[in-house]
Amino acid sequence: MDSVGDSTTQDRSGPLVQALAYAAECLLSDPDCEHRLGEVLMEVGRAVSATRAAIYDLAPAESNGRQARIVAEWRRNGAEAAAGTRAFPRWILALSQGGAIFGPVASLPTGEQEALSREGVKSVMAVSVAMMPSGHHGALVFEDAAREHEWTQADLQFAMAIAHALGAAFVQERARHDLLNAEARYRAIVETQTELICRFQPDGRVTFANEAYARRLGLTPARALEVSLWNALPPDAVTMIQKAAGSVTPGGLPSTVLHRIPFSDGSEMWVQWEVVAIATPTGGLLEYQAVGTDVTERQRLMVQLEHEAYFDELTGIANRRMFESRSRRDLAAARARPRSAALLLVDLDRFKHLNDSLGHAAGDEALVEIARRLERLVRSGDTLARMGGDEYAVLLPGANEAEAAAVGERILESVARPVTVQEHTVRLSASVGAAMFPRGGRTLEDLLRHADTAMYRAKSEGGGLRFYDERIDGPAQERLGLESDFQEALEGGRIELTFQPVRAFRTGEIVGSEALARWDHPVRGDVPPAAFLPAVEETPTAEALDRWVLGEALRQLSGWRRAGWKGWVSVNLTERTLLSKDLVQMVAGHLQAANCEADSLLIEITEHILAEPSRILPAFHGLRELGVRLAIDDFGAGHASFAYLENFPVDILKVDQQFVRRPWRQLRAGALVPTMVGLGHSLGIQVLAEGIETEDQFASVRDAGCDLAQGFLLGRPLPAGPFVELLLGRRPGNEAARGTA
Repeated sequence: MDSVGDSTTQDRSGPLVQALAYAAECLLSDPDCEHRLGEVLMEVGRAVSATRAAIYDLAPAESNGRQARIVAEWRRNGAEAAAGTRAFPRWILALSQGGAIFGPVASLPTGEQEALSREGVKSVMAVSVAMMPSGHHGALVFEDAAREHEWTQADLQFAMAIAHALGAAFVQERARHDLLNAEARYRAIVETQTELICRFQPDGRVTFANEAYARRLGLTPARALEVSLWNALPPDAVTMIQKAAGSVTPGGLPSTVLHRIPFSDGSEMWVQWEVVAIATPTGGLLEYQAVGTDVTERQRLMVQLEHEAYFDELTGIANRRMFESRSRRDLAAARARPRSAALLLVDLDRFKHLNDSLGHAAGDEALVEIARRLERLVRSGDTLARMGGDEYAVLLPGANEAEAAAVGERILESVARPVTVQEHTVRLSASVGAAMFPRGGRTLEDLLRHADTAMYRAKSEGGGLRFYDERIDGPAQERLGLESDFQEALEGGRIELTFQPVRAFRTGEIVGSEALARWDHPVRGDVPPAAFLPAVEETPTAEALDRWVLGEALRQLSGWRRAGWKGWVSVNLTERTLLSKDLVQMVAGHLQAANCEADSLLIEITEHILAEPSRILPAFHGLRELGVRLAIDDFGAGHASFAYLENFPVDILKVDQQFVRRPWRQLRAGALVPTMVGLGHSLGIQVLAEGIETEDQFASVRDAGCDLAQGFLLGRPLPAGPFVELLLGRRPGNEAARGTA
């Protein structure tokens, strides 16, 4: 009851210091301060979020002991007056000795608890007033009848400062000395903060600045009060803070501003400010307070992570993910105008021979040199990427076939020039496959596949440039056959749904499952989703598959939850389904049919779909209003991985498998996955590591702070029957899964 926990004063410092200053003015500026005690109690009561504040005179009673007489009282609108006194013997003893009573009423001794509970009091904070006008001890009491209030150390120090000020006001010769000391003690709390804290007027004039503000901006403490905030910060930061100040109101939520401050020595600091409006006693605007946190290291890690996710580590040019993201954007623009585009795939011939003869270091040098040459051939609006190994890709928005052919020929000539690696001169050649939009494909997947077909035809003919046409499209015929077979299997009930467990790192328990479709083809055997989904994802069969998977998954989940399991099931939906007009109605219908609660369903959305927010946001908000939970799959593999997190209502981030499966030492001292986790947690989002296959991977993502885990190491996808046995403990689990706690 008498112990007080740690506190953080950053976001409370303004109202408390303001209230303390107001109390000082009332108590010291008026010789007859007693008639202003009600004003003081109203200000300080509001500052600590109390519903009642009172000053008691603990005068001796006629009989043994003391009585508590109310000298002044303030109550928030609707709050009831105190029916009884606060002359509890234990309180009298503690307060007369300069102590404090502090905490929830539920933690008080029984007698005190019963007396206060009858009046609806839930939390109390009482501090000693050393001298009352009567010459006796007094008490300053704050009560909260609205909730169990965990007042902080700063609140207690604030209350003690007010009590000191009251005592000083009643003993006039010591009033100014005691009050200045009390204010100095509280200001010392603010001065010790590492955050940059200042208060300023609407015109930018700084009225208060702590030591960190002055030091980090290169000012002396005196100069920090002389220099306008508008002159202390860069122009872009000033504009943002002015806009933030204009958007906040007294008592309202803070506005957040993030900006960069460059310094003359070439260094920089990123600061995230929380701007709030401070109210006058009458509720008007007094001034603004800004609390800035140095987030330079966080920004550096974010930039590093963005670069790792979108650029090839060896050559520095875009990687496959960046290529796909930019290409989807450019193809969407080409469809809207409309206009043509060309996609070229470049594969170095017999590159394995160079690696085998001179070593991989020499091969890497050659790949870097070829990337530099290709960079000089493309326009500013084109996209060049290394797709992996010795393969590059180029997208040429707006190019016709003749222009694409000219670029292809220049690529062949550039690659053919001698390359010097490790004091050896080697000659390389390339095979280039090209596909034109829209004739050679209307989607990125079609263009890549058709360019790949043309490239391998060129390679089979000894190299050179080859454009795609349907006569060389054996894979297209294969795709049509696969699509037809899958549709027949779906309609015939020959698609099986399996469930892969998702476990909580903290307990090792199975808290969810991912529903995955499996197809056992009578001729091809087991066909994985990666093979059949591209064949159907743009056809009506994709929507039929999504509806079947959703309905079957919820039907199974309904039975499991009736049996006592509290977990959820996740379902992947294709882009075609997510953009359908009846998405929310369809999902709601399946939930109702299965009698499942909306929050027991997690819908996974592949990150690349978010490249066009205006198209997908209605689906997000519709599902969120329904109560369905949402997950971003393959996080880190798409466009603007961090920018959209604040705009999309996401519950879970599934870290892309590349970050889980890459050797941990390649992740810059393990900074990347922990950064993802930190970003997710800062937004209240859980982080799931998927694709865990080894003990080392498991330990790495666990230590990084991930909340959830999924992968073959923790449990393979199982049909519904065996999955139930796993839930019931009748099927052996994985050792790693049982050891996660």
